[in-house]
Amino acid sequence: MKAVLFDMDGTLLGVDMYEVFLSGYVKRLGDFVADRADERYFIKQLMAATNAMVSNEDPSLTNAEAFSNHFFGATGWNSAEWMPLFNRFYQEEFGKLQPLTKVEPYALPAVNAAADKGCDIVLATNPVFPLAAMQHRMRWGGFEKAPFKLITSYENMHACKPNPKYYLEILDKIGCQPGEALMVGNDAEEDLVASSIGMQTFLVINEYTIQRHETRKYKPDFRGTLQDFAALITQL
Repeated sequence: MKAVLFDMDGTLLGVDMYEVFLSGYVKRLGDFVADRADERYFIKQLMAATNAMVSNEDPSLTNAEAFSNHFFGATGWNSAEWMPLFNRFYQEEFGKLQPLTKVEPYALPAVNAAADKGCDIVLATNPVFPLAAMQHRMRWGGFEKAPFKLITSYENMHACKPNPKYYLEILDKIGCQPGEALMVGNDAEEDLVASSIGMQTFLVINEYTIQRHETRKYKPDFRGTLQDFAALITQL
């Protein structure tokens, strides 16, 4: 095994991303810009631009560019005025969302086990946020100093989960073939779709495991806790 890719939210960081965190994030961001725009209109355009970013198939656009093109194209707002505001939100407000998360005690040992095995390790979190937001969550989880070769963010990626192109881009960036890589994550669609390009997969079983009925076609090669993974990687 040459590389191990780790999902973050619900895998290395204890968080219910869809039912808890995102609603708190959207509410706080909406409040932050409420003196500049109608909050309901802003949130509607924010979500539409996020959906456009996730579904983007133009390889010439980073996720950040796909988001900005849609958001500022739809609203007509000046990006030169709004981007500093977004940046200030991540500097000043995003960190206040930490109480919506909790430390996963076996996250860092799992990452270290893969690194000790000599594998390249990647933080393969869905790149719908800027790097600043990824770094906040890494600190919350206590693995900010782990030797990740790559941290995916909306600045450096051109596709999102569950698009298989997301995984192909990661492998291209780190110089690895699909058969030499393992994806570790808690989402049976977004993470296990890596198997469609020939990667092995490990489904993390915890309180945050997401197994949608319609995505049972993706079968993990392995499943278990992060403790189980740490034991397994020594044998691969």
